[in-house]
Amino acid sequence: MKSVRRPLTDLENQYRENLNRIWKDKKTALKLTHEIIAKKAGWNGPTVFSQYLRGKMALNISAVLRIAKELEVNPTEIMPGIADILPEVSNHLTQLTPKQKQAYYLAEQIMNLPEEQIDAILSLPAIIKTIKKLRT
Repeated sequence: MKSVRRPLTDLENQYRENLNRIWKDKKTALKLTHEIIAKKAGWNGPTVFSQYLRGKMALNISAVLRIAKELEVNPTEIMPGIADILPEVSNHLTQLTPKQKQAYYLAEQIMNLPEEQIDAILSLPAIIKTIKKLRT
């Protein structure tokens, strides 16, 4: 069964537009193709990159970091404010502990879920607190 992706938010569309503009400006000079970007980013094929460009998938921080590196731009050119969202971005996550990295990648996966599932996940801390209280 195929999952239905949520539509991009206005902000996510802005990131996509930024990426498209940079891609058009840089691809020829850097001799890049969708296949090359995908291979260097560690994706299984060019479809992922194409989906980011077309807005079929929302860009996430990990993808922005990988794409920005290959396009030789600062990630903030694609996703303004990325340094505010994750200050460690400038160090490409190298200063995070293994546990923090694991949490970061899990958060990235969660952010690609449909909005109602994200909302349900965000309500978990209150639910867990209630369950703990009931068990004591």
